[in-house]
Amino acid sequence: MSSKDERGRGFAGLRKAVSAGVPSSSDQEIDPEMLAMPQPQDDEIDPETLAMPQPGEDEIDPETLAMPRSVPQPDTRRSVVTIYVRKGDHSKERTISINPIPPGIDPIDLLNAGFAVDGNSATISIDPYTFVTHHTGKDALSKSGLHDEIAGTSHVASFDHWVPGGILPGEWAATWTLTKALANAEMALVGWLELLGYKVKFG
Repeated sequence: MSSKDERGRGFAGLRKAVSAGVPSSSDQEIDPEMLAMPQPQDDEIDPETLAMPQPGEDEIDPETLAMPRSVPQPDTRRSVVTIYVRKGDHSKERTISINPIPPGIDPIDLLNAGFAVDGNSATISIDPYTFVTHHTGKDALSKSGLHDEIAGTSHVASFDHWVPGGILPGEWAATWTLTKALANAEMALVGWLELLGYKVKFG
């Protein structure tokens, strides 16, 4: 058999194989599992990588989220009232002033206690004849002065004056001085303000 006949038989066999459905080199059978695998151009992404913070994101510590936030608390400090003590019109007079009159105090109460109200300040004059009388219970109801309650009982600190040569308000009056009168009035005023819930300072 010549080489020409052999080539003819080879071509005939190839045509027979194609017609029988045998895949050629250009028609390769594709495995379904191969389709499910990531292709070379598709980078496989680890789920843990997705959960990691990206370069532009700040990593948040879960413990930080659980920490209590700073909540502004209401100011529970007592309001401060300033008392001013100054020389009066003469050497034996001192003035005690509250400036300004704090919220919650009626200026009329100070006026009734003997203070002069001027704008938002209240001033009382103290001299060597001034003394404070403390009244409690029913006796306090009819008195003018600084009203409050001590242990549920009405209390009034009234600023009184005694007239030289008249009936002395006590044996202490024989040695009463401006300094003692001033301290007596200051203690009464500070005690009254503190019972009302204020913090007192001198200016």
